[in-house]
Amino acid sequence: MSFKYLVMVAQQGRATWENGTWLGSVGPTDPDADKALKSCPDTHVYLDARGAEGWELVATTSTPQLERLYLKKKL
Repeated sequence: MSFKYLVMVAQQGRATWENGTWLGSVGPTDPDADKALKSCPDTHVYLDARGAEGWELVATTSTPQLERLYLKKKL
């Protein structure tokens, strides 16, 4: 059985990065960092959407600044 994997980074309840790609509509280098962060989807909205696509949350790690969520999907 083969799987595909995603690593999502969450900060302050927002899904910010997925496999190195910024998820917000405002760029991560915008001078208004709060605006950039708020342009990213809420973590639960991201997980609901990925779950509907067949992705499964398999592990998490965290630091005081961020969380990493690991998802997999059967190919």
